[in-house]
Amino acid sequence: MTDIDAGPLFAYQPPNTEHLLLGGCVANTGRLIHIDDDDDRVFDKYGTDEDNIPSHFVTPWMSTRNPVVKKRWGKPQMVTLAKSSLQMTVEVYKDYDFADYAKTFPVDITGRTSASVWGTATWQNDDGSLGDGVWSSEDQSKVTDVKRLPTLGTARAISMKIIGPTATNSDWQVNAIGFTYVPRRMR
Repeated sequence: MTDIDAGPLFAYQPPNTEHLLLGGCVANTGRLIHIDDDDDRVFDKYGTDEDNIPSHFVTPWMSTRNPVVKKRWGKPQMVTLAKSSLQMTVEVYKDYDFADYAKTFPVDITGRTSASVWGTATWQNDDGSLGDGVWSSEDQSKVTDVKRLPTLGTARAISMKIIGPTATNSDWQVNAIGFTYVPRRMR
């Protein structure tokens, strides 16, 4: 993968279309690139091949009000948003040490499909009986899930690195994480 040195940026609006964000690359390619600012493009294509964009998110250290007391960290819950089905990997780090993760586990997000999309379903038939309308997401729409993760173990503080999918070109988000813990008594 090549670093893109998009130095000068320029917003351009061709006639009867939306604005485009353009960047000038001088050092490595000497050409003008179109910078895609929406979530439709989930791959890099600055050469001849498409490459997956490797991505991850690292939480700050969670230590609660007392950072020196060990805690039994429970099962956190994570609110995710993704297109279709994908698998993310979570690495758990403990006690302010990013040298090596203490635990790792997968998080599976299952896509949803529905034949009942906007304008195709009937909510009530002419005779007053219920129609076939069931509100759901259409295929490949964004899927929001609340995932309950495994127990994280005992530590003074924890941090999680959530690694996005590597085999597929899918966009994903982590919108919230809720941690549970029980403080241990100091002796």
